[in-house]
Amino acid sequence: MGSRGHAGHEDNSSRSRHIQNHASADDSDIAPGDAVVQLHLFPLFPILLLCVLVFTLVYSPHLHYPYPLHIDEWHHITEAYFLRDGGYSFSSPSALEFGFHAWLWLLSFVFDLVKLYAFLPALAAVLSSLVLYVMMSRVMGRAGATSKASRQAGMLRPDLLRPGPSQTGKSRTGVWYGLAAMLCFAALRSNVYVMGLWFYSPMTAVIPLLFLLIYLLAWHAREPADGRRIWLVLFLYSIIAVVHPLSASFLLPILVLWYALRRDLFVRDGNALTVGAVVGICIAMAMLWQGTTSLTLRRLFGMLVFPNSWGVLNRHIPLMELYPLVLLALAVVGAVVLLWSRQRTREHLLLLLWPGVLLAQKVAADHLQWSVFVPYQRLVYYLILGLVPLSAMGLVFLSRTLHRSLRRAGRGQWGLPAATLLLILVCFFSFRGYGQIDSQVGLYHLIDDAGYHALLYLRGLPGSS
Repeated sequence: MGSRGHAGHEDNSSRSRHIQNHASADDSDIAPGDAVVQLHLFPLFPILLLCVLVFTLVYSPHLHYPYPLHIDEWHHITEAYFLRDGGYSFSSPSALEFGFHAWLWLLSFVFDLVKLYAFLPALAAVLSSLVLYVMMSRVMGRAGATSKASRQAGMLRPDLLRPGPSQTGKSRTGVWYGLAAMLCFAALRSNVYVMGLWFYSPMTAVIPLLFLLIYLLAWHAREPADGRRIWLVLFLYSIIAVVHPLSASFLLPILVLWYALRRDLFVRDGNALTVGAVVGICIAMAMLWQGTTSLTLRRLFGMLVFPNSWGVLNRHIPLMELYPLVLLALAVVGAVVLLWSRQRTREHLLLLLWPGVLLAQKVAADHLQWSVFVPYQRLVYYLILGLVPLSAMGLVFLSRTLHRSLRRAGRGQWGLPAATLLLILVCFFSFRGYGQIDSQVGLYHLIDDAGYHALLYLRGLPGSS
């Protein structure tokens, strides 16, 4: 009897080990075979559809107008040609965006910038949405957060658009966050006052770099200490500063507050941050030098404080003008979900601080009629960019809550249809009225075909550039 019990126990143990080995073998062999279709191809089709949606929406103003839409776009094209032809002025204020002009300068050797500019906003928006997908799917999927295998492999894998073989469960969750973020991003509005995705400017050019920076910081905060990683963050920040200084400027109070609340990270990164700050201040002082330290500091202060009349208009900007009400409501839900748990708040603090700090700045600017670090118009657009991840969290949370509630009520078969209906309603209210702009900040056409050919003729004359 004892031997039979012992034998039965061995059979059960061997069966259990067989099941575990089979499961682990399935997990480790996800890359080849049918699992590739199941896991790797799953996000690719909706990602492709969302990329097409983003491209179509952003390109739509150019469907019947193949030229740049904003006077600033023409200015940047001119600066790029000046750089190519030797007429670029490094002492002008526009030289602060030298990185952007250098990028256009490189493109000018291959393309006609005027004709190419119709496609650049849409291409930049697609790139931004893809980087946003990577950021949200990895950060919210927590791929590699607690897994020893993923720590060894690192979060920056060659197949960033796919779940890793050892992370299928939580990566699947992350995929939904990434797709939801792409959908919310596609609904962002634009106008000639705030600019936005419809226009290719230094601000829109660095949007993918902003998302990448947030991703790297989240990775850096979660993974074991690696002294090289903070230098990668500082290098990326310096690129943003060279391409669009205002984008680097708006990040400053957010990052300072983040490090103040995460003192463990500040202790770990203190030396690198000190070196980066000293080098950055020295470069800024050299570029802005006015002969004396006091005059230079006065100019620097003047460049960090902006009246709301900065630019052409002084106009209050309601958030719903640029971001649909339904997505604002979802952003509130997403923020509550993060704040409800101390662990989530700590993990995703940066995603809360981004819109939180800018919302406080917007409220202050609406009352004081001036803002710091970034002009009012740009501040509002950076704010709605920061709301996109929170809206995605709110959408995924409501969908999962609805599905689970129906399953607990014994109506699990209605979970998918209900979540689909929720998605349809969100899409309807998000994209309803897309392209309708207040005439005060509506699109204008600066040139037609005849005018463009006249410009080409004048440019071909001797002594012109």
